[in-house]
Amino acid sequence: MSMAAARRGRRSPIVLLALAVAGYRFLIWQIWMRHVDKSGDEGFYLRGGQLISRWVRGRVEFDRTLDVLVGKGWFMPGMAIHSWPGRQFLASGSLTLEEIGNIRLMMGAIDFVLLCIVSVVIGRTFGRWIGLGFFAFIGFFPDAAFASFSMWGEAHGSKVLLLALLGVTMVVRTSRSIGPRVVLGSLGLGVLFAWAIYLRPPFLLQLGAALVTFVIVALGRSTGSANEATAALIPSLPQSRKSVAILAAVVVPVVAIALVLPWSRAISDRSGAFVLTTNTVDVNLIHAFSQPEDLEALAGGVEFTDIHDYAVAEAIASDRGYAVVLAEMRDELLADITFDHWLSSADREITRFYNEDESFLLNYEVLVRNSTSPDAPDGVTGHFEWIRLINDLFWYPLGVLTVLGMFWRFPLWAAHGFPAITAKVAICALTVQPWVSNAKFRHLGAIIPTMALFALLVVAHAGRDLTSVIPTDEERQLAREREAAHWSSWARWSSSGVQAIAALMTGLAVLVYVT
Repeated sequence: MSMAAARRGRRSPIVLLALAVAGYRFLIWQIWMRHVDKSGDEGFYLRGGQLISRWVRGRVEFDRTLDVLVGKGWFMPGMAIHSWPGRQFLASGSLTLEEIGNIRLMMGAIDFVLLCIVSVVIGRTFGRWIGLGFFAFIGFFPDAAFASFSMWGEAHGSKVLLLALLGVTMVVRTSRSIGPRVVLGSLGLGVLFAWAIYLRPPFLLQLGAALVTFVIVALGRSTGSANEATAALIPSLPQSRKSVAILAAVVVPVVAIALVLPWSRAISDRSGAFVLTTNTVDVNLIHAFSQPEDLEALAGGVEFTDIHDYAVAEAIASDRGYAVVLAEMRDELLADITFDHWLSSADREITRFYNEDESFLLNYEVLVRNSTSPDAPDGVTGHFEWIRLINDLFWYPLGVLTVLGMFWRFPLWAAHGFPAITAKVAICALTVQPWVSNAKFRHLGAIIPTMALFALLVVAHAGRDLTSVIPTDEERQLAREREAAHWSSWARWSSSGVQAIAALMTGLAVLVYVT
């Protein structure tokens, strides 16, 4: 058999899998999602996309466009930008349900392209089968498939974020000295992180994940081996790799923050105080953790909009900034909060965060059932019963593997140790949300691709590195020598500390959720 024929033989399963995922998702759109009207925040993103379309056509000034996009300061403009081509080419000024369905199809196509790109990068970084496993899992996962047609930021943003985190691994693994490739790679990572933040503001925390990773690499690389026996097995690493990681640790966050600052300036001017992404941080904190009776006495209600309306009225009456008033409300309402009340509130938010009743899937079941489209399917509840069953077959194994992996210490020297630690930090950074803010299951969708990759790395690590359930003393000693050959003692301790914190956070969340 010729080499060309062999390559075609290897590509055939990949092409068939891609066609299967594309066809599966198209059927979801054809049967259900094209009948779903805009919901919640999607209305803002569609209006923003329309305004960007009018600006591109020269029908409205940029300042007016930016003013409307900033609006109340509740949303970042990333998904408005993603929906702009749909408003430009697929829809008129007043959206019909059919036009909204066409825009959803375009959003699903963008999500599919992002999924393909991420899967290719994963395949090249960790191996073909891990890349294919990731593509199949996320491609067929019902909740992720339905979410791909939404105009919320979780679906697209989760894949852009994962590309950025994979870029961290690629820069560290492949770059041996500072050069144009490293500089351009670091600039590109900064752009990816900024893009992710524009799609979903909490991704700002992932810059911390990148910095933790870079610091471990930059300052923890060992340039010599622990002993002669280990040196024969593992060559020492060049000192120049430290410089690469240090450069990336500086350039990536600087570029990301620099790209976010123009938006920050606009929203800060509107809010009357410095705001980096959105001004809803304090609103969410007040809504989730204040005493309901105290909140109602102050704001006249306990809903998100009550807090906003009171802050706006107070800011106008006192000639103070909106963000300043919110900060004062936060300090007043949370000053006497007890630990028990905070834990009880966190318990509620954690339950909602991990509760499938808040998922995209069930949200769209309700919307399809209430659709005004004459072509909407009958018996939608019966349809969704088996879809929810399939969804459970994806979600529960993923959750179990992720939780188990968080308690599994990955050594830095292991084949997948470094990226697995990065994934742990990223997952923890995103699961902080229910401890400090309002949370829903759809927010968890922002980390599901990273969870899927982490679970695959756990399986791969277990298959490669566990020759027995209980390693022998010789195997333990060899593992210690391998790690000492590559990493300084502080790096080994710091990586263990990071993983211990991840395990503690995971255990606490599981404990609160099940009790």
